[in-house]
Amino acid sequence: MLGVDVGPEDNFFDLGGTSVRMAAVHAALHAELGREIPLLALYEHATTRALAGYLGGNRPAPARSSRSRSSAAAEERDRRLAARRAR
Repeated sequence: MLGVDVGPEDNFFDLGGTSVRMAAVHAALHAELGREIPLLALYEHATTRALAGYLGGNRPAPARSSRSRSSAAAEERDRRLAARRAR
């Protein structure tokens, strides 16, 4: 949906996700899984790892913002965004 490689700790919004794209993800998950998922849950679990845990019943804490990530992860995110914009 975002047109970039997404790692387990990448935040949907840090990678360029928008509320419109989140609504599309929400609809796709509903269609694929055949169950209702609160849209708010997608906002609260904005990384692949956090959402997988939530969907699996683990209910992890909401994803941390990029401010609390290591600088290496932030640099990787910036590299991916730059590569995406260059396409």
